[in-house]
Amino acid sequence: MRSKIKIGVAIAVALSVSSSAYADWQYTKWGSSPAQVLAASNGKASELTNEEKVEYADSSKGSTLTPMLKAPYSAGRHEFTAYFYFDKRTKGLAYVNLRKPEPEPAAGLYGALLQKYGKPVMEEENRIRTYAVWHTKRDQITYYLMEGVSEAVSYRPLQTKDNKGL
Repeated sequence: MRSKIKIGVAIAVALSVSSSAYADWQYTKWGSSPAQVLAASNGKASELTNEEKVEYADSSKGSTLTPMLKAPYSAGRHEFTAYFYFDKRTKGLAYVNLRKPEPEPAAGLYGALLQKYGKPVMEEENRIRTYAVWHTKRDQITYYLMEGVSEAVSYRPLQTKDNKGL
């Protein structure tokens, strides 16, 4: 049990958002252009194909986000593909979605997020789906699991570049 807790803490630390004055995700800065994210990734990020842009498009009604880049990302034993979404109006980085190639059994990733961020501000769970949302001082972290289908964690700023809330 202790080793599971240690692994969970290590994952949570690796998944944590940096604590700069204007919260960012890993090597990126919210509001960065696609070119700036590509440069900051040191060759890890690449442009999405047209097919990927359609597949990972934000289908929410009225969404202003468009996926443009992807990069491999790992946290502890968890492997992800990070998808970078940019605001169509500002052209700035607005959202990062981490997708696991295969959903994991049990509560490994979810448990790590619970340890890191505590009780979610919103949580919905049933036999096939788990959805949870946390707020830090600067970011919203969302976890989504569709049992046996997909598992993802997303990060987005709660404040804009000029420090104004949503």
